[in-house]
Amino acid sequence: LCCIGTSCAIGTGCAVGSGCAVGTGCAVGTGTGCAVGTGCAVGTGCAVGSGCAVGTGCAVGTGCAIGTGCAVGSGTGCAVGTGCAVGTGCAVGTDCAVEKGCAVGSGCAIGKLTCHSSCGS
Repeated sequence: LCCIGTSCAIGTGCAVGSGCAVGTGCAVGTGTGCAVGTGCAVGTGCAVGSGCAVGTGCAVGTGCAIGTGCAVGSGTGCAVGTGCAVGTGCAVGTDCAVEKGCAVGSGCAIGKLTCHSSCGS
C-alpha cells in the first residue's frame, strides 16, 4: 500500500486524503496538505509531532513553527512548504514525501501519485 487518493504519500498502516503525507500508524481525514508523525491525527492543513493532535492550520510537537498551514523544525512529522513534510529526514516539494523515517513513513512516495519502489505497490 503506497498511494491513496490525490497526491498522497503514505507509510505503513496509514490512511490519507488529498495532498497528505503520513507516517506509521497514523490517520488523516480529507484534509489538504497535512503531514503527521507517529500515532498522530490531524485535521486540515496541519502538521503535528509525535502523539499529538491538532486542529486547522496548527503546528505542534518538538521544535515546530507555524507557516502556511505547515510547520518546520526538528520535530517528528513536521512540515514545510505546501503540503510537504520535512524536519527529521523527511520530505520536500509539493504534496510529496521522500526518504526513510520521515513523516511519510518508511521510504514512501516522491511526487504526486508516484510511489517509491520500497513502498510496495
